[in-house]
Amino acid sequence: MGPNDITVSVIVPTYNRSEYLAMAIDSLLAQQRPPEEIIVADDHSTDQTGQILAQYGDRIRVLRSEKNEGKPAALNRVIPLARGSHIWIFDDDDVALPNALQVHTDFLRSHPDIDFTYSDKFIYQGDGDIWERKAWHVDHLPVFPPEEFLIRTMESMHTLMQGMLIPARCYLAVGPFDAAIQRCEDHDMLLRLGAQFRAGNVGRPTFVYRDHDGARGSVSDRHAGKQRFAVLFRYRQEIFRRVWAEYPLRCYLPGYRHSEEPAGALLARALLQRSSIMFRQGLADEGFADLQQAIQHLPEPAPEESWLPLLLSRSIDLDSWELHDRWRLLQYFNRALQGRRVRRLSRYVARGLYWSFSRAVRKREWAQALWSLQMLAAYGLLLGSRILPRFDHSPT
Repeated sequence: MGPNDITVSVIVPTYNRSEYLAMAIDSLLAQQRPPEEIIVADDHSTDQTGQILAQYGDRIRVLRSEKNEGKPAALNRVIPLARGSHIWIFDDDDVALPNALQVHTDFLRSHPDIDFTYSDKFIYQGDGDIWERKAWHVDHLPVFPPEEFLIRTMESMHTLMQGMLIPARCYLAVGPFDAAIQRCEDHDMLLRLGAQFRAGNVGRPTFVYRDHDGARGSVSDRHAGKQRFAVLFRYRQEIFRRVWAEYPLRCYLPGYRHSEEPAGALLARALLQRSSIMFRQGLADEGFADLQQAIQHLPEPAPEESWLPLLLSRSIDLDSWELHDRWRLLQYFNRALQGRRVRRLSRYVARGLYWSFSRAVRKREWAQALWSLQMLAAYGLLLGSRILPRFDHSPT
């Protein structure tokens, strides 16, 4: 199938979202480039979802689960039944911009080297009229080469399925969603897709994300919107423990499709990259293990490349750290950074502490800012010197 033969199946997984569902479906039916089919995967809703779906008649396909099993299981059941060459998974509480599908398909036609697309989004907060454009604010994703999609997704980039058009063959190649991961199932899937396929940013928003406090999750893991960040953090830790154990180190290097595992300075770089990713997910044990190996594999003198200060500084980004892990890290660096490179590497550590402090100040997270400042002062005392960096830029 060539790029001009794209057919699209939209899949809308839903569970007890009758207050938003019609707006999502209407936005899909109003596409300037209509999809070939819209499938609603009803995960055994008990509210007014059935009545709402009945109003659309044969304009949509409704596949209802016999029992509530969660979003991943619902998607696994429906994706094999989709007729399109490409799958567009769309949430039941968001809306698609009228040109969304046209933007995605045009991009794929003009970039035959790209396997799947992703996009920016607008964010609307609240339960009111989501089409009130004055209330939108744009969330831009960083622009980078296709081969960096995996590492950016590992680091922090949150790409949503509502803004992605993915070939059915890609889902077939990487396997089904993990039904045990009731939240963040999309993040897990994107890591697997990014490890095998090339992704392209269409360069503009294609949907509006509704940020609300409504209930989320399946019956077995139902939670209020205000609890979602704690729940997501727990599931992300589960995902990244598996990533740490299963993904080869070559995945952590730019242009990750290396045929051989890295050695020497490249090995140190891959370990530092994985360390910083694990620390960001609050996985201190995994991060420490990689950090220790990375410093052992750094050549003497340490390389001058720009990746070293950035990754080493990111490794002590303290936003999600427990207090005992912060002290543990600083004491470790005090022991590990010896020899001729101590001054330069120590500056990178201090720079990361300062970045954590300055970011907390910008967010007005005063408790976090105070802890970071105390860590910076304590690190200076541990070093027994006044090695301070020039704080002239922030991490990307």
